Amino acid sequence: MDDVEQLASLIGVPSGRRDARDWPVIEESLGLRLPTDYKELVERLPDGTFRGGLRVNRPGDHRGAPWDFLGFYAHRLDDLRTWRDGGHAAVPHPIFPEPGGLLPWASGARLEPICWLTTGDEPDGWPVTVTDAEFGTWRTFPGPAAQFLLAAVEGRLEDWPAIRAPDGAPAFERSRRP
Repeated sequence: MDDVEQLASLIGVPSGRRDARDWPVIEESLGLRLPTDYKELVERLPDGTFRGGLRVNRPGDHRGAPWDFLGFYAHRLDDLRTWRDGGHAAVPHPIFPEPGGLLPWASGARLEPICWLTTGDEPDGWPVTVTDAEFGTWRTFPGPAAQFLLAAVEGRLEDWPAIRAPDGAPAFERSRRP
């Protein structure tokens, strides 16, 4: 069973569920190909939060155009750039659209950016990089997005920034947003 199907099974999503997206248009607007497992996560799983706060960003979030990948999260990248350029945070990586830059694909309960480090030409090999809300602590997970979410749901990332799973937090909670 692949990682996305394992997540779907863990959170009780029936097989066959799909929320199709126009990935060629989304990727063209971004100027990058996106990882395969991320596209599967968006299409296969409903919107919601994992382990008390982790949420996968979806194209069109926050009433944006359905092809707009960054949307609100473009502002988070601007914040990160401002903090870095003003000397308020030591950002150890470039920031998208800089080559190899951090590109947010999820967020924590306090909108902490959970990013890919877009190094190399193969998006399926991009590692996941996580920071706290103040951009002070950074950690890198060597696997793709679905493996990162599985590790979070299984409780293997409790000491990571952006992972706040209070005792008894469900593995997944569907969004109440329209």
